[in-house]
Amino acid sequence: MLRPLIAASVAAVLSMSPLAFAQTAPSVAPAQAQPQAEPQGSDWHQRGCTERYARLVGRLAYLEARLELTADQHPLWNKWRDAVVSGADQQRALCRQSPFRPRVHTTIVERQAHFGRITAARAQALQTAQPALEALYQALSAEQREVLDRPIISGHRHRHDHDWRRGEHREGD
Repeated sequence: MLRPLIAASVAAVLSMSPLAFAQTAPSVAPAQAQPQAEPQGSDWHQRGCTERYARLVGRLAYLEARLELTADQHPLWNKWRDAVVSGADQQRALCRQSPFRPRVHTTIVERQAHFGRITAARAQALQTAQPALEALYQALSAEQREVLDRPIISGHRHRHDHDWRRGEHREGD
């Protein structure tokens, strides 16, 4: 029973390994090679930038509805949301300026510089939004804080019925 579990774990790790994505030499001579279609069209990267932005804006709208804000809390929410969306706008613009294009080789220097710009923009966005988040959080009720405190991962709240690290078992919400 343990061997299939180990084999599946190793297969999962190897499938996510950078080696799994490495290109291999073409088996056909270059003159005879067939052109390959670009994954998801030529603007796949641009769509990915827009998708990340849209998911963030959607999560914010979801949270706003779940929080059931009072009239006094709405201005604080708006200030925080605007700061978060402004940071996301900047990150989307950087994403669209990415040097990564189909069939274009980028150097490690270019990749690291791009990731450095993205990381700096994320850090700046977090620092800019932090004071507005703290003010909003202080104005929320205990029930609202509980909603906001729940992590959202891939659009779903992360929940385990059994936390094996602590030996705890939780009932459903």
